[in-house]
Amino acid sequence: MESDKIMSSFIAERRRINLLSVDASATPWASMDHLLDEIAKIACANHQVRYESLSMIQKLFITHYRCEMCGLMPLYYLDLTHTKRVRCDKCRTLVSFKKTGKYGGLRKEIASVIRAKSV
Repeated sequence: MESDKIMSSFIAERRRINLLSVDASATPWASMDHLLDEIAKIACANHQVRYESLSMIQKLFITHYRCEMCGLMPLYYLDLTHTKRVRCDKCRTLVSFKKTGKYGGLRKEIASVIRAKSV
């Protein structure tokens, strides 16, 4: 039930972005999404996980984090200036970002690579 709610909000957000932007390739976030997907594919290959065989919700869990205020956000919105006190870059709320769970270590690795590439 919860995954249906997350998935429907994700689809609604994607549709809203597609409606607002006339040319998605011209927006800077389109390139960040592409970068996020490419880094996720490489990180999955390093962990012997086939990225192509993952379902859409599993890809979402790998490339997004949950903020209490903003909801489900892409990993490039994380503020990783302090590794022990990770914050949402939009609302500055502390985010629980640990290496636990099925994809926790993979998600943390992807976030650190994105941080290194964006700086």
